[in-house]
Amino acid sequence: MYTTVRQKVKAAVRLLRAETCVLCVGLMLGLGACAVAPRNGVSTCNPIARVMRVMDSVVLFESADGGFGSGVVIDSNCVLTAKHVLDHVGVGCTFRTYDGLEYVISRTVRDEDSDLAKVYIDGKFECPSATVCAEPLKVLDKIYVLGSPGDVSMYVTVLPGRIVKVDHDHTELISGYAYRNMDTYDVHTTGGCSGGPVVDEKGRVRGIHVLGCRNLSEGVPIEELDI
Repeated sequence: MYTTVRQKVKAAVRLLRAETCVLCVGLMLGLGACAVAPRNGVSTCNPIARVMRVMDSVVLFESADGGFGSGVVIDSNCVLTAKHVLDHVGVGCTFRTYDGLEYVISRTVRDEDSDLAKVYIDGKFECPSATVCAEPLKVLDKIYVLGSPGDVSMYVTVLPGRIVKVDHDHTELISGYAYRNMDTYDVHTTGGCSGGPVVDEKGRVRGIHVLGCRNLSEGVPIEELDI
């Protein structure tokens, strides 16, 4: 949980700036004020508003060596992320949510068969939990990758794309991890986006981003989650 009144005040200022930024994005895209989703529910006026709503649930991990990773709050005390992000952060490390509040990792659980992991805190998050959907994506489905692309000033970016391949397996280990049944999408990402949510137009988390390579990236579908 946040530890000081000053931290909570600073978080409120960050949140106000973030919502102003979202409004500007909506206006630039010609969506008007409906691009800002109400904080007590998901707006139904535009898919972008539903996606932007998930920004409130995105978290930022920063390792001692200056690396970045992402994740998404899926329960009152639980974050879903990429397992390889936890190679650099662990129990006792702090991370922050989009509202600027900092939390301490109290426990981690890693999926044995995929690059997925859960991070737990003591207590509850102040931010909302994202909706998770295990329904498989299909080729040409529109998706959005949310995360922090290696720079704290870029937290959070929203990168649009489409699914170009499903059920893709890698025959070799990548950084010590086996990747099977992957979704591939035409989104250019960088390392800090690892662990960030892959979101559909309804604002549901359909996967976790784990690999980026030039103009194609890959994520682990939610249906692979077994923890």
